[in-house]
Amino acid sequence: PTDRDEVGELWAGDWSKYVDTGEDYMKNAPEGTAFMDGAAGLYNGSVSSYAKKNYTAGGKLIYKDSEAVNESWDLAMRAVEGKMTGKLKQFDKAWDQAYANGTFASVICPPWMLGYIKEKAGDKAEDKWDVAPAPKPANWGGSFLTVPEKAKNKEEAIKLATWLTAPQQQAKLFQKQASFPSSSTALELPEVKDAKHAYFGDAPIGKIFSDAARGIPTAVLGPKDGLIKQTFTDVGILQVEQQGKSPEEGWDAAVKKIDDVVED
Repeated sequence: PTDRDEVGELWAGDWSKYVDTGEDYMKNAPEGTAFMDGAAGLYNGSVSSYAKKNYTAGGKLIYKDSEAVNESWDLAMRAVEGKMTGKLKQFDKAWDQAYANGTFASVICPPWMLGYIKEKAGDKAEDKWDVAPAPKPANWGGSFLTVPEKAKNKEEAIKLATWLTAPQQQAKLFQKQASFPSSSTALELPEVKDAKHAYFGDAPIGKIFSDAARGIPTAVLGPKDGLIKQTFTDVGILQVEQQGKSPEEGWDAAVKKIDDVVED
């Protein structure tokens, strides 16, 4: 299927069904194409859909035995071994060029990446990309505005930060570049809930992403969450995907690097 709703139904509620779809795609894939850009995106999407990943609520490091980490790793390895990835590292030049060349069929990404895809794929790809719901809601992270305690104009800075992060401004930013609001109030504004993206075939991104946002689990975060996730993707997965290492070798390389810098 190519209809966004039908495509989303293929893997609704289960990341493994996304990989199943990849297996089906690769049976008749156009020459020189892959189902997904790289296994790192799959790992990120899957692991970010769990409430508990690398730490317990009490701060204990558990990533080696974590269901989220292990299941996401296994899915990524299944994708690599099934030769359904483009072996691309996200944000590298080759990844950018692949958007323009149309060499992969899908990418798991957060809302803000739509603007990035539009920029890299260019005008010739308008209406050729679409947006479908991911298997499960997930949160890749976010940005924060801070004001130093000893700032020269502290009160004015606080007012500016408050204005910039108000629901109305978040809604405008979503309209402009698809950066999804963190404010639940903004989700009810027409600029958000009724939003469509012309480049992506008028995909109803407001509804798709709002539905996902309401289902995102409350995440247990630890001080080295970002480092752990990046090490699995940029060290472990890429060693298997690009260098031909075994899944066991990739896992061990990631664990060693993590343990060198993270204290339990």
